[in-house]
Amino acid sequence: MKTLTQDIQILLKQIKEYGIQISTLTALQEAATARVSQHIEQLSLGSNYLIPVMQAHEQDTKRSPLYIWENIGEGG
Repeated sequence: MKTLTQDIQILLKQIKEYGIQISTLTALQEAATARVSQHIEQLSLGSNYLIPVMQAHEQDTKRSPLYIWENIGEGG
């Protein structure tokens, strides 16, 4: 039969293991947060490029469908 001291030692060992797991998970969470921040920054930089491109594309699509045919003679 286990004594109270043995039970306490088992519980302390489990607590230490949980502490290690928490530290590992915390480090993984911080690394994931950093990666997400980098991706958000890249997306915002990309959107600064894409918004003018999309606006230019919208202006091109607002022209008449015959504009493409009219523009062929000028090289495209």
